[in-house]
Amino acid sequence: MAFSEESIHYERLQTAVDAAGVGTWDLNPVSGELVWSARCKELFGLPATDTITYEDFLRGLHPDDRAPIDAAVQRALAPTGSGLFDTEYRIIGLQENLPLRWARATGRAFFNAEHTQAVRFIGTITDVTSKRQQQEVLRQSEERYALASLATNDAIWDWNLVDNTIKWNPAVQRVLGYGADASNTAAHWWYDHIHAEDRDRVVDGIHAVIDGGQTDWHDDYRFLKADGSYAQIMDRGHVARNDEGQAMRMIGAMQDVTQQHEAKAALRRREADFIAMADNVAQLSWMAEADGYITWYNQRWYDFTGTTLEEMKGWGWEKVHHPDHIKQVAAFVQKAWPAGEPWELTFPLRSKEGLYRWFLTRAVPIRNDQGEVERWFGTNTDVTDMRELQNQLERSYQDLEVKVTFRTLQLEREVQELRAQLAATTAGPKPV
Repeated sequence: MAFSEESIHYERLQTAVDAAGVGTWDLNPVSGELVWSARCKELFGLPATDTITYEDFLRGLHPDDRAPIDAAVQRALAPTGSGLFDTEYRIIGLQENLPLRWARATGRAFFNAEHTQAVRFIGTITDVTSKRQQQEVLRQSEERYALASLATNDAIWDWNLVDNTIKWNPAVQRVLGYGADASNTAAHWWYDHIHAEDRDRVVDGIHAVIDGGQTDWHDDYRFLKADGSYAQIMDRGHVARNDEGQAMRMIGAMQDVTQQHEAKAALRRREADFIAMADNVAQLSWMAEADGYITWYNQRWYDFTGTTLEEMKGWGWEKVHHPDHIKQVAAFVQKAWPAGEPWELTFPLRSKEGLYRWFLTRAVPIRNDQGEVERWFGTNTDVTDMRELQNQLERSYQDLEVKVTFRTLQLEREVQELRAQLAATTAGPKPV
């Protein structure tokens, strides 16, 4: 049997189409005859030998798609229409328990010479389920991204490193005050809004990551807001590269940490004020954990003892106590720490010159909201001069008491002598 050149060409074309996974269909609008390729029947769950009708085709579609697809077919077949058919629909199939699939169908209607009747309608059908699934995943991802962008105060940026443009989420308006026109900008817009003192460091740093084959970047800098003030920004980004390692895209987030930055600065100022005050009070001062482990001394302590924190932290203070008093002091504080009550004690401490001076130590507990002792604050006040003055006063009192005693005894003797003289005068001469 001889085959015409046309039939051979058709067979070759059909073979190529089948190999590509594309189904073909051919509808005769006049007779209603519908011819499907094996691939079309496979998508609808039919054997290759089964026949198919247009009604079968509609029945194999998802119920919500039947009417719209039928209307699209009728528009293609209408003499007043374009004759073209290009749409996507869901296939539920003509057999039980078939998985839902998405298909794209394209076709063209051919008309009679008078263009009053469609005489043939042919086209292709392609399984686009995987594409649709990817689109759905992408849609959900973009939806989550959009929701996250609305929920966060981070200005999220998406930098296309190929055309050097940056897209911003709506937070660029909420956080930095810029309008919708800032949502899609060239990279130099970001450069120009970085504080001049930070700009070179930040720009050089981010390009070092991009050009150096690295993946992650972060930096802190000041960024100009729409109102003319500068926000303290904590920024971080991730570089996406292609299979050849070329940087294609960078996504990151700018977080306004101005309040935290100011709070830290205020805390540093308060700490500096506290240290300045603590280092310049007359007393030696210290702080300890709840169990008495000392963690901090003021400068006065180091100036007097000539020691360092490494030597003194914990229970290192015992090294500068007088050996005749240390046991008594240690026994006292071992009971004072767990008691959690203010206490005071007087003992001698050794100076850096090796001399001992007496100090009155007072300690008070610092408690948390639950009333538990978190740490202790203590001071050591030099009372050496006071003790010496007290000793001098005591010695003076003792001297005075001795003198008063001696004077009293002398006065008593004088009184007795006077009484004796008086008694002799009043008695008169003795009889002869």
